[in-house]
Amino acid sequence: MYGFLYFSNYCRNNCNFCQYRKSNHKLVRYRKTQPEITAAAQEMAAAGVHLIDLT
Repeated sequence: MYGFLYFSNYCRNNCNFCQYRKSNHKLVRYRKTQPEITAAAQEMAAAGVHLIDLT
């Protein structure tokens, strides 16, 4: 199984179609720490995810 692990929603680009665009000041931004990313990846692996796309 394949899964995505979103560790940040900050972006330097300003694509009009994307909710994560730099100019979207209404979006609450987050950036996970390395331990949070590791824990999330381990949870995904335990759930059967064999390929994780870090984005």
